[in-house]
Amino acid sequence: NNTPGPVVLNVSAEDFTTLDQNGDISFYNPTLINANNPHGLLNFLSIGLSELALAPGQSQAVPISILNANQLAVGGHYSAILFKAAGSTNAHGNKVIINQAVSTLVFLSTYGQGTQTAALTTPVIGSLFTSFPQTINAVFSNTGNTQTTPSGYLQILDSSSHVVSQGQININSSLILPSSKRLFTLPLTPVKKHLWLGVYTLKIYYRYGNQTSY
Repeated sequence: NNTPGPVVLNVSAEDFTTLDQNGDISFYNPTLINANNPHGLLNFLSIGLSELALAPGQSQAVPISILNANQLAVGGHYSAILFKAAGSTNAHGNKVIINQAVSTLVFLSTYGQGTQTAALTTPVIGSLFTSFPQTINAVFSNTGNTQTTPSGYLQILDSSSHVVSQGQININSSLILPSSKRLFTLPLTPVKKHLWLGVYTLKIYYRYGNQTSY
C-alpha cells in the first residue's frame, strides 16, 4: 500500500480471452462463463485470501493454489487474479464512481503433449515504395492448444544480398493465445547506406516455443 491511508482489497479470479489482434484481453462475466472453455483456470484456482486490509506502507502476499491439476485438459490455460478496492460501486444522481482494479495474469501449460504453433501471415507491404519502410506489420496466428511466444528477426536486402535494414521480432516477449492472431509492428533500423532505385527483398526469420532453428 503506497497510499497515506489504509486500503481494503477484494481478491477474486476471472477467466479472460483475447479481444483483438493488438493483444487486448476481455474478462468473462463470471455468471456467463462458458463451462466448455478448454483454457480457463477459474474452476481450478484457490485463493488463500478473499479480502485483505493494508496499512500505509504495508504489503502482504496472497497465496494462490491450483487444484486438481491432473484434470486439466492438455495444453495451455490462463486466468487472472483481480485486486479491487472494497466499497460501494453504485453511482447516485450525477456522480460517477470509478472502481479500479489491478489484475495479475496467470499462465499455465500442462506437462507434455501440448502443441505450440506460430504461423506468419504474409505481410501486405506492396511492391513499390516512394520512401524506405521504417516498420513492417506482421500477423502471427497460433493454431496450437498452448500459448506461445514468437521471436526472431527481419532483414531487408539489396540486389547484392547486402543487409541494408534490420529489426527484431517481439522484443517484449508477448504471448499469442491458442486459436488467436496477434499483430506485431516490427521496427526497422538502417545498417547500410543504399541507393534508392532497385529491387529489395524482405526476409523474416521466426521461431516459437522450444524451437532452436528459424
